[in-house]
Amino acid sequence: MTQPREGARVRSALRRLSSAARRRGPRKDASASPASYDEYLRRESSREAGFREAGFREAGFREAGFPAAWASGTDVPIDSPSRFAAVAHVYYPELWEELLGHLGAIPVDLDLIVTNASGTPLVIDVGRLPSARHALVLDVENRGRDLWPLAQLANAGLLDSYDVVIKVHTKRSPWRGAHGRLAGTGESWRSELLSALLGDAENVAAIVEAFTESADLGMVTADDSVLGPEFWGDDEAVAATLLRRLEREPDRDSLAFAAGSMYWARGAILRRLRALHLTAADFEPEQGQVDGTTAHALERVIGLFAREAGLRVVERSELPAAARGPAAR
Repeated sequence: MTQPREGARVRSALRRLSSAARRRGPRKDASASPASYDEYLRRESSREAGFREAGFREAGFREAGFPAAWASGTDVPIDSPSRFAAVAHVYYPELWEELLGHLGAIPVDLDLIVTNASGTPLVIDVGRLPSARHALVLDVENRGRDLWPLAQLANAGLLDSYDVVIKVHTKRSPWRGAHGRLAGTGESWRSELLSALLGDAENVAAIVEAFTESADLGMVTADDSVLGPEFWGDDEAVAATLLRRLEREPDRDSLAFAAGSMYWARGAILRRLRALHLTAADFEPEQGQVDGTTAHALERVIGLFAREAGLRVVERSELPAAARGPAAR
């Protein structure tokens, strides 16, 4: 008998975990989250009061939500940006070469934006990424996994020009190998995601063509990686408190998000993050958490943004297998 794909085993195991969590009792109290609405209002009020005391007349000041060094950099923003961008977050520098090799399969002109939380200088060998028109490495703190760096890019306006973005990261998920109920390893999960979203030039061209031809296509991720309402878990309360900032309530029954946080997405979906006015204070210090953090909730909120815009969140197998013509440039 053939073995089920890794993603199918993960989905099945997560469904069992979610059901068990529902039986355990109440969800997480969002008031304990650093991103809680009350805490958000407190910080906003404190900042405004501080600026008034300093003699500023204008109220409503908000923290920029990205490092000040980005604003003074000579290469930020990118001049004459491409239509497409690859956003790569690096925490494990030993996986950077592998990730760069996968990105080399992209046959369309693009800009590469790397957020680097590794503490190690990264070198981009442009010869391995022949389609890159621009390449930018931005240092970030190790906070909020790959989601806070993504929000910082949106806050800084660095995603404003892109029609479509592929988002990847040096995913390792070391907790997976020791988990008693989830099958597989972090390495196999990363491999499955990268192979489905990149793989080779023909595969990437097919995905790009699908975005060009289907106006309602919002996000594409690997097979067995679009998860729904049964996977809210402790993240529902945190997502709800984030959406209060937009005077929105989550439609819990329409949840569809890309588990693993790797996908192709319309740039407009990711730019929506800027409206949340996120800052570093909204994210827990890194402690190896596997669920229930602002980053986990934000992973789901991005899926809600897509559905709110009337866009589909789909798996790779739902698209044509091969492009019918030259890739868009």
